Amino acid sequence: DPGFGLTSAPLRIDERILHSLAGVNRLDARLEPLMQRRAYPHCVADEHVAVAGEIVSLRDLESPEAPIVHLCGDDGRGQEDVAALVAHRMGRQLQVLPLENLPPSGAGDGAYRDPAQSAAQFVALWTREVALLPGMLLVQCGAAQPSAAMLTAIERLPAPLVVASRDQLRLARRSVRYAVNKP
Repeated sequence: DPGFGLTSAPLRIDERILHSLAGVNRLDARLEPLMQRRAYPHCVADEHVAVAGEIVSLRDLESPEAPIVHLCGDDGRGQEDVAALVAHRMGRQLQVLPLENLPPSGAGDGAYRDPAQSAAQFVALWTREVALLPGMLLVQCGAAQPSAAMLTAIERLPAPLVVASRDQLRLARRSVRYAVNKP
């Protein structure tokens, strides 16, 4: 704050950062109503285990320039299983975000106070969670076709990122696509 010296200035940090420093590592309370944690699956089809192995073998999966992993096909539960296996092998917590809970760029919903900042706020909060948890996000589109604003919001999210949909999506950001169908 102005008027204070460096050593006497009040320190203000976000509550989530304080909790992390104190050893309480939970998802930010502002994100909790939007997504759900997915645990390690114990019974997975062999085809899905093979897809997860291919994804984990990508060299730059955790780099800032990492591609979006796009899982498409008719097995939504299988897509979730693949993402959960990948997250487990990477030592990350998988959080599942239904498409309808993702705020599009420039539009808001009830979860955000400033509609113009909703997508930017979500991206900033999730970027922090990727580092603190460490987390990995699965955006579930299902059979819905995301709008252009939704695709823009998805492409701004940090790696590692998995997008699951029934049909193939056109993504501007570099992506790798894997088919995940019912065994």
